[in-house]
Amino acid sequence: MAKENDRGVIFDIVQHIDTITKRTNGWNLELNLISWNEQLPKFDIRAWSADHKHMARGVTLHADEMDQLLNSYRAYRNQKVVDDAKAEQEEMKEKYSNWRPYKSASDLPHETAAMSDEVTEAAIDAESDNMVQEDMDLTASQVADAEPACYAETAETAPF
Repeated sequence: MAKENDRGVIFDIVQHIDTITKRTNGWNLELNLISWNEQLPKFDIRAWSADHKHMARGVTLHADEMDQLLNSYRAYRNQKVVDDAKAEQEEMKEKYSNWRPYKSASDLPHETAAMSDEVTEAAIDAESDNMVQEDMDLTASQVADAEPACYAETAETAPF
């Protein structure tokens, strides 16, 4: 049902998609599909009064602009996940750079305890590196699993 606001603009909320934020003053920030002045509907993000008679300034987007907005947001989120994982990996490298789980040959597993001192030092370093790498591999796999399925959606599978 088309309505006319106090400035003579005709609008019809063709489809309410989502309420983004409910405010305590009764106005809600919404995502809607709106036909302005009886034209083709466009995506619209703006605050509305509860009765939809009054509206605040907002953003109106064509479908291709909405696709680009979503793709830009997904790229930003994906890059943030990667950057956060790299930062965490660097923190782990720094944390473990001077850490050695085995302080002497007597701490090593039985098969390496009988080696010479040079070989023992190399074995200690190798075992420490393996433990650090296992921790970093675990972190990388957690990052790979962290991306919600909604961010993996492509423009072809989007509902609009």
